[in-house]
Amino acid sequence: MMYTLYELSKNPDIQEKVRKEVQREVKNAGSLNYDAVKGMEFLEQCVKETMRKYPPVPMLLRVCTKSYTLPNGLTIEPGQPLQVSVYSLHYNPSYYPEPEKYKPERFDPDQTIPSCAYIPFGNGPRICIAMRFAMLQMKYCLAKLLLTYKFQVSPKTREPLRYSVKSFFTAPADPILFNVSKLEK
Repeated sequence: MMYTLYELSKNPDIQEKVRKEVQREVKNAGSLNYDAVKGMEFLEQCVKETMRKYPPVPMLLRVCTKSYTLPNGLTIEPGQPLQVSVYSLHYNPSYYPEPEKYKPERFDPDQTIPSCAYIPFGNGPRICIAMRFAMLQMKYCLAKLLLTYKFQVSPKTREPLRYSVKSFFTAPADPILFNVSKLEK
């Protein structure tokens, strides 16, 4: 959620578009409830794009279960440990043109992304079992915040962002600070 707020702060036009969607869906549903959150498609695109740029875990660890030969002739044998670079996949320009840019429209329902090119929660039989709950929770909390507040990156935030080398997760090395202002009703 922090990285989504960071990206929305860096892109105020996108932040305003998300806010309008949140306000519309809350008005249609009567309150900020499950149905309202479910209808927030652009907010979901923003969360997905954030998770592409800042995958929670930049590397997946797996063990090969059956012999597999790569196109270059290298064979991976059963029992061999593997490291899958989520970060490398998510920044591959073949899948994501201009990968450094924050473009939520990449996840528009009309767009097609190969299944193994987007794996912030893993993939296959080891995919995160809490994926849907995590997405719902992030969308709800972001919607709640965006209904009431406007976010801007504080000048005290060190940029460009750096990642902590002490964490297994994609954690910032320095605090990400925001200037938060309450919206007028």
